[in-house]
Amino acid sequence: LVACVGKAAYDRYGNFMQAHCMLQDITRQREAENELNRQRDRAQQYLDVAGIIFLVLDSEGRVSLLNQKGCEILGLPREEIIGKKWADHFIPDPVKEDLNRVFQDIREGVYERHSEYENPILTASGEQRLISWRNTVLKDAEGRYAGILSSGMDITEHDAAVRALHESERSKSVLLSHLPGIAYRCMHDRQWTMKFLSDGCLTLTGYPPESLIDNRDLSFGNLICEEYRGPVWKEWERTLAQRKPFQFEYEIKTASGER
Repeated sequence: LVACVGKAAYDRYGNFMQAHCMLQDITRQREAENELNRQRDRAQQYLDVAGIIFLVLDSEGRVSLLNQKGCEILGLPREEIIGKKWADHFIPDPVKEDLNRVFQDIREGVYERHSEYENPILTASGEQRLISWRNTVLKDAEGRYAGILSSGMDITEHDAAVRALHESERSKSVLLSHLPGIAYRCMHDRQWTMKFLSDGCLTLTGYPPESLIDNRDLSFGNLICEEYRGPVWKEWERTLAQRKPFQFEYEIKTASGER
């Protein structure tokens, strides 16, 4: 395979006279290019089967690679994404400035605090999806900044579930704070290891809830007067085996020593 570079000579009337050409054997060069293309295609196939986003941005913040998962989440074909500036086209307006600041920090070498972060992206339908990113800097042969390689996981549903759980816990705490006495959740052990206590704990026992959670300062079992500990445990064992609710009375000793 040869490449021909030449120049034609013409007389003053515009008639062709002769051509000066240089031929170069480019067989190995073309083979190397073909192999490089095959390797690139193979790498793209590997990335396309991944269940997370793989994104490469060049030094100007333009998309130079995006795998199939990223295309699916954005709702666009790859050819409509490659070459576009990531922040300008796929980031909601309220966070564009923050993300551009992140890119600027990375370009200037302030990288460590941005190796992981979360931000929403904007899909073709106008929906926002929250993505958790892990990033690494790409450098050229001279060690200069060349772009960013990021892997991203869509955590939209997870984040919504966590926020709903926090709201549920907050609502539960408000509700239980108005109940007389204590509402609690504990482990099935002889210490009654507390995992949750309502605010009534302080009024009833003289101890703040956090001092009993996970037996930080003392266990709830320590509060039960000694002669009641055996009978209470037996009643627990009996009713738990039957999976039935039960009612039982026993004495505890408060922080002031009152029974």
